[in-house]
Amino acid sequence: MRKLAEEIANGALRNIGVVEEGGNNKGKWIEHYLNSVGLDTPNPWCAAFVYYRYKKAAEKTGVKLKDFPVSGYTPDFAKWAKDNKRFVLASDAEDKIVCRPEKGDLVLFYFKSKGRIAHIGIVVKSDPRGCWVVAGNTSSDDENDNKTRDGDGVFNKFYSYDSFGEFGGFIVMDDPVVIVKKEGVDTKSL
Repeated sequence: MRKLAEEIANGALRNIGVVEEGGNNKGKWIEHYLNSVGLDTPNPWCAAFVYYRYKKAAEKTGVKLKDFPVSGYTPDFAKWAKDNKRFVLASDAEDKIVCRPEKGDLVLFYFKSKGRIAHIGIVVKSDPRGCWVVAGNTSSDDENDNKTRDGDGVFNKFYSYDSFGEFGGFIVMDDPVVIVKKEGVDTKSL
């Protein structure tokens, strides 16, 4: 099931149009996002936005992911996804239909200039060429590189799989598997 993922995406869609106020990485909503991970303004806030949406979705659905990072640092999300076998490279998503991101999955953008994952967003719609992503701390128009990690708001944009970067990919946000005991037999259910 994907109750958590659906609510993460729906929450992100409700935040489209939030913009910084009073300076770079500042504003009422940016402060809410950053405070959710223990940071103050001004700080980069794309990861804090993703965590905030996860936290609100978990509260609403009652579904939580073990050790999900409470962090404003994008590499923490990549590490968690890899450690929990939830990371899929963008090149695998492009090549195999079964690995494509779904609504509510998280996109990790790799920046060669930084040598690391340096931006994150939330998938709201997927298609064979890429996906629509709502991200915080991005811009409404990315003519230069199709991904901006230091913009001024929450926007919904289309990204092709190759724009995720060489080591970019996505985090599968399926609900956790629960082990249910039935008449002495362990069965898995979602």
